[in-house]
Amino acid sequence: MGKRVSVSLDSVLCMAAEDWAADEFYIAGAIMAADRKPGQAKALFTPTPVLTKPLSIDHDQDKAFGLGGGVVFDADVPDTTSLKIALGTYDEDAAKDWNNYQGLVKSLSDGLSAVATVLGEPQAVPVIKAVGSVVENTVKSDADDHLGDIVEDLQPSRMIDGVYPKAKTIQGEHAGSVYRYLVNYTVRVGDPRPDQEPRLVTIKVALSGKMLNIAHAEHENGGLLITYDNSPGHSNQEFWLEPTGDGYVRIIAKHSGKALTVQDGSLQPGAQVIQWTYANAPHQMWKLEPHPDKGVDAVRFVNRASGMYLGLRRRYRATGSREILEVNVDEIGDPDRGPPSLPFQLFYLLPV
Repeated sequence: MGKRVSVSLDSVLCMAAEDWAADEFYIAGAIMAADRKPGQAKALFTPTPVLTKPLSIDHDQDKAFGLGGGVVFDADVPDTTSLKIALGTYDEDAAKDWNNYQGLVKSLSDGLSAVATVLGEPQAVPVIKAVGSVVENTVKSDADDHLGDIVEDLQPSRMIDGVYPKAKTIQGEHAGSVYRYLVNYTVRVGDPRPDQEPRLVTIKVALSGKMLNIAHAEHENGGLLITYDNSPGHSNQEFWLEPTGDGYVRIIAKHSGKALTVQDGSLQPGAQVIQWTYANAPHQMWKLEPHPDKGVDAVRFVNRASGMYLGLRRRYRATGSREILEVNVDEIGDPDRGPPSLPFQLFYLLPV
C-alpha cells in the first residue's frame, strides 16, 4: 500500500531584497524518501535533487520559478516511507556559470546519493545539514549566499488525500541589509476528489464591501484579521480554502501560510480571529454555509469548535465609520443583532 505524492515549487514573493539591486534567488537541495522497515537499523534514503536556476527578483515582485521549478517530486510512496524536504534558499551574489545547468544537477545528484548511504537519522534537520554541504560543493556558493532553509518532515500515510498549499518565510540580515522572502510550494497527497481541491480567493464583506485582510501583512503568529479596502495583488488579502476532507476548510493566509484561528481556542462570543500556525485544531476549522438566496459563493463561516459565526465586531456595525473593522466570532441568534442572515456575517468568495 502507499500513496502518490507530488511536491511543486510554485512562486517566490520578495518583500525586501538582500542587495541594493535585484537579487538572483534560487533554491537547491533535495527531497529524500526515507524508508525504514521494521527491524531496520537505519532508514534507506532515496534522494531527488532540486535546483532552480537563479531568478532575478526585486522588492514587491512575485515570480514563478523557471527552470528547475514546478513539480520537483512525483512518486508512489509506500506506507513505510517518510519524505524529508531539505531545501536551501540562496542569493547568487557572485557571477557563476549556469550554462552547464544539467551538469550541475548531475553533480548534485551524485553528491546526494553518496550522502544518503550514511544518513541514519530520520529527522529532517540533520538531512538539511548534509544536503547543504553537498549543495555548497556543487554550486560553489559563498557563506553569505545562503538565505535560509525550507525543512519539513512529511508522513504521507498519515495524511488525508488532498492538496496542501504551503508557504515559508525566509528572512534575515547580511551586512546590515535586511531581506525577506515568501516561498510558496504545494504538496499533493493521494488522488484528491474535486471537492478536496483548494481554492485561492479574496473574501468580501457583504456589509461594507471591504475585504478580509491580515493587518499590516504580518507574517508572525497573532496577526489580526481585519477588514480593509480592496487592494488587488496584495497577498495578505488572499486566502487558500483547503478542505480537511470532512466538510470543513482551513483558511490559510497566502502571504504567511498561517491559518485563521479563534484566539486561544475561545468558545465565547466576541473572541478575536487571528492567524496562527495550523495545528489540526477544531478552532482553526470552518464550515462554509451558503446563503440560500445568493448562491454558493455567498457564505457564512461557522467555527468547528464553538459553532459560532465569523462576523464584524459589534461596536462598528451601525456607525458608518471608515475605521478598520476587527473581525470576531459571534453567536448564531444574538438578539441585539437580529436574525443571523444579516450581512455582518455574510461574505462573498471572489476567485483570484
